[in-house]
Amino acid sequence: FRTTRHRAIDCLRRQRRDNELFSEASDADVIAEVDGAESARLDPEAVKELLDALPPLLREAVTLRYLNDLTYGEIALVMGCPVGTVRSRLFHARQRLEQLLVSRRGLRESNERTADTSKQGDER
Repeated sequence: FRTTRHRAIDCLRRQRRDNELFSEASDADVIAEVDGAESARLDPEAVKELLDALPPLLREAVTLRYLNDLTYGEIALVMGCPVGTVRSRLFHARQRLEQLLVSRRGLRESNERTADTSKQGDER
């Protein structure tokens, strides 16, 4: 099944039309939407962890769109669902990634405050 999916993706890449079905945001625009300053500091391992936290259908849609650079129509063909479903899954995936980034930032800020507090205690 995986081989068939990869072959379909390769076929769709070769047949890519000059005009996209929809005007779509570039990867940079989407990343900026999700979290402008935070995204610049994400390493590949952190991105992998965030993607792994997504449900499988959302992760697949994000992977096909942003890593394999497929259009919404092409993703719909690969996933066997309507274009509207693809758009919905990408929307919900971006929302979920934003939540994960916010919680990740909150944990890091909490850890930094704890470290600052313990440093102040050591200085006294």
